[in-house]
Amino acid sequence: MKRIIILINITFFTINFAYSQGINGVFGAESGMLGGCNTLLSNAFSVVNNPAVVSDLKKWQAGVFGEKRFGQKELGTSNFSIAVPNKWVDFGAAVSLYGFDKFNQQRFVLSAAKKLAPTLALGVQLNYLNTSIGEYGNSGAWVLGAGIVYQPISKIKVAFMLFNPNQQQLSNKVSDNVPTYARFGLSYKVNEKVDVLVESEQGLEQKTIFRSGIKYHLNKRIAFGVGASSQPVLITFGATIQANKLAIDLAAQVHQVLGIIPQFSLRLPIAAQN
Repeated sequence: MKRIIILINITFFTINFAYSQGINGVFGAESGMLGGCNTLLSNAFSVVNNPAVVSDLKKWQAGVFGEKRFGQKELGTSNFSIAVPNKWVDFGAAVSLYGFDKFNQQRFVLSAAKKLAPTLALGVQLNYLNTSIGEYGNSGAWVLGAGIVYQPISKIKVAFMLFNPNQQQLSNKVSDNVPTYARFGLSYKVNEKVDVLVESEQGLEQKTIFRSGIKYHLNKRIAFGVGASSQPVLITFGATIQANKLAIDLAAQVHQVLGIIPQFSLRLPIAAQN
């Protein structure tokens, strides 16, 4: 029982102070190694992170993501996402799971995106969130999300993501707030090998979170990333290894007090690097 109480306390700590984790947050180890920057990364996990960026994919892509916070298997998060672009509307779906038998959450996502112009795309998502706390029961809610991405010049992209604009709350037996937040991201392609990303997130009940990351493409198959974020302060690093059409992302986020959050994701298929 003592262990369960400790785990639930850690759970609420990470949810309250880091929306970049858990079912309401960021998915994909590629994002994890870049300080959690996510609004401009175009991959299967964009279905959750920012559906507008799915429009940058050239073909369908599926991804599997997992993390284990601070070495505790009970605080694990997993996600499966699939994005299917086409010339009319780009579709996506995702399922996310978090927690253990005494406290767990699920998130189901359907998304759609459309390029409005060669440099502008809009995406929307419909989420169903469910929380279960032991003998207290279950509670769920439908939540909306929307994102946009714009490329003003060839080397710069900007993106905006809004989650839960109508401030939907979970109901019934479980008392829990669904976070409302807005994310703004900017990426700058320094050259063919180096990408720089910065991002901010503002919620109604939290201080502004700042994220930054640098990705270095060693060659067509290997890339390294480092980054940092605030609220709480995390130092992040990792690598992407590409083999044929498969990408393996490995990342670690380091919290000064609580320790390391290892992350892992697979993406398939992926387009060949230029």
